[in-house]
Amino acid sequence: MIHWGDYLEKIESKGNQNMLAILKMDSPKINNEFNIEFSVANSINKVELNKELDSMLPYLRNKLNNHKIDFNININISNDKTFIYTAEEKYEKMKLINPAINILRKTFDLDV
Repeated sequence: MIHWGDYLEKIESKGNQNMLAILKMDSPKINNEFNIEFSVANSINKVELNKELDSMLPYLRNKLNNHKIDFNININISNDKTFIYTAEEKYEKMKLINPAINILRKTFDLDV
């Protein structure tokens, strides 16, 4: 994890904010002494991370003195993302966040 953090600092110093955001989405998990698993949100992130592996793997292999290390990138599909389209859906979502919004709506006789 120390060398992972060092690599993130290296990416940040280069100004590559997109890759930094992808790498901060998850923490690497070591399955065994040779396999590191990492999860990304979608296939686009996976493609970008695969490109980054060309420089990341040699860096980690050298720092860890383990040249058999390999990366396994998984796409973490979460179906809990719901999209809010209508004004009623937005209002219901805001009521969940702050129930006092209903008092505000009634006080000023606002429509949804």
